[in-house]
Amino acid sequence: MTRALQIGTAAVVALVLGFAGGLYAAGPVRDVVALPGLGDEEPATQVLGAQETRGPEEVLAPGATRTYRYGPDDQHLLDLTRSGSTPLDEPQPVIVYLHSGGWTSGSRAYVPEYVTAQGFAGWTVVSADYRLAPDHPFPDPNEDVDRLLRWLQVHADRLGIDPDRVVLSGGSSGGHLALVAAASPGRFVAGDLPADHLEVEPAVAAVVAAVPPTNLAALLQYPADGLIGGSTLAYLDCRAADRCDPARVQAATPLVDPATTPPPALLLYGELDEVAIGRRDGEPVRVAWEAAGGELIISISPGLGHNLDVDEGFDPLLLFSFLEDVAG
Repeated sequence: MTRALQIGTAAVVALVLGFAGGLYAAGPVRDVVALPGLGDEEPATQVLGAQETRGPEEVLAPGATRTYRYGPDDQHLLDLTRSGSTPLDEPQPVIVYLHSGGWTSGSRAYVPEYVTAQGFAGWTVVSADYRLAPDHPFPDPNEDVDRLLRWLQVHADRLGIDPDRVVLSGGSSGGHLALVAAASPGRFVAGDLPADHLEVEPAVAAVVAAVPPTNLAALLQYPADGLIGGSTLAYLDCRAADRCDPARVQAATPLVDPATTPPPALLLYGELDEVAIGRRDGEPVRVAWEAAGGELIISISPGLGHNLDVDEGFDPLLLFSFLEDVAG
């Protein structure tokens, strides 16, 4: 499926400022804020670089970044940067990024340029940590994504974001988690969610997944002592590929909920990628997505591998066009 690119003024400004002018930085990390509804846990004492002093009940100032706790675990942290290109009282669309790292490593500290640059186009940018394998295998990370999306819905007014324009994104393993959450909202729900979180839906307006592996059975064929095979075994909590329950492997893949229409999706792959292969990993998801009435676009960048980013040759115009169409 192809789509003509229609780039609006905001997207062009974002392109110039975000890429020609350098990385749109998420800013220094701030004090951790725990909003009501997380339970009895204590918020983290301090994160280095704290400068923001406004109360948690106020909408964050344009261009400022604040770190929030969205759950009881030490990994339940997110950085939120509000765009300075819209009025303070105007709710902004939000793009949520889930980091890469093979489900076993990585941090919210890294966000690719094609995500952070959306701040120049009027978007709030959120980058979140989640629990990691092997200490927290499937479905713990999936439950964290569900918790995160519900937290954003509950606190949308305080955060100054539009709950109907939440776009979930991620890279590699983070892209896999994003696809699973978007395909079947509410499939993985933690048992300790606050009552107000259970009253909202974790649905998203769209999903953008960069190099997402979706065929986990294929990844299990890699050597167990290597990065790909080892991290997949750790995520699935399996000691060996031949001892991994096929039902568990299937449950961890993006399964479209037949009772719902999945949101618009954009999958970004590299032609030379040997981990997440567009035609192997993307096409089955597209078929299921469209069979359920959803729209899914697959973009395969020529000459690129598993690390898609602007400085590697990734063209961000398709992303800008897609975001403007679904939530701009």
